[in-house]
Amino acid sequence: LLGGREGFINMMLSTGSKPDIKTFTQLLFVIGPSVEEEQLLMTQMSQLGIKRDVDFCNMLIKKRNMNSNFSGAKEVLNIIREEQLTPNIVTFGVLAMGCTNLRDIRKLLKDIKAMGFRVNIEILGTLLVSACRSWNFQAIHFLIGHLTKYEINLILSLYNILKTLIKRLKGTFE
Repeated sequence: LLGGREGFINMMLSTGSKPDIKTFTQLLFVIGPSVEEEQLLMTQMSQLGIKRDVDFCNMLIKKRNMNSNFSGAKEVLNIIREEQLTPNIVTFGVLAMGCTNLRDIRKLLKDIKAMGFRVNIEILGTLLVSACRSWNFQAIHFLIGHLTKYEINLILSLYNILKTLIKRLKGTFE
């Protein structure tokens, strides 16, 4: 209707409205799922003198993980370094969406600790959901151990996910 990403930005500029980082962060979720589209968006940001911030990078990680581009999501960490930004707890939460094996999980938990953050139920929950979806029992066992280690109570939604997994397992062996 407005000519896509570029048309929308041009429409804003023609009416005297200057897009800001929030505008571009929102546009991340309406552009196509390709890295090329994301690059065009970031190029346009640079042309307008808009610097990427950690929230923009977090949403880029989230978008790539939602599109199953797990390696691309991790590459956003390079942007964070280049821009000399500091990852926050949300950064680790969205990175957790892309942890598909025990090695990735351990590395993420180590990185969280190294940055001085405490692992929280949201991150462990995201990791646990991912492990359950991929039937990665080694990771599930490891994460349940971490829930106990950090004395984090299992919230109802995670309890229900584990309950569903157990029901599926019972059905498999009956």
